[in-house]
Amino acid sequence: MRLANRLMRDDSVDRYDDVLGGLSHQHVEEHRRAILHIAQFVGLLCVQENDVRLYRRHLEKATFARRGLDRLMPQLTDTVRSIRALTDLLSRHPEALIRGRTNTGKE
Repeated sequence: MRLANRLMRDDSVDRYDDVLGGLSHQHVEEHRRAILHIAQFVGLLCVQENDVRLYRRHLEKATFARRGLDRLMPQLTDTVRSIRALTDLLSRHPEALIRGRTNTGKE
């Protein structure tokens, strides 16, 4: 982007006039316009490069979030499975809430 800004400034283009001093005024103006078009194109490329960087940053964040979800889902599944087993046990043996575990030596 800095290059594009530098090329688009008139003083930079004026230096090219010195280099192109042997050419007619019409040719110098054509070259000046070409240089300005190139500078604008370079500026657009810089903007697109920034857009790509921004997209990559968002993609990295989304990937990080996805990895977190991938780790979280099995944990949630295990938690739900444990809660379901506990509710099944309590529905079959509601007294377990009062008495606790009766076969304490077994797993």
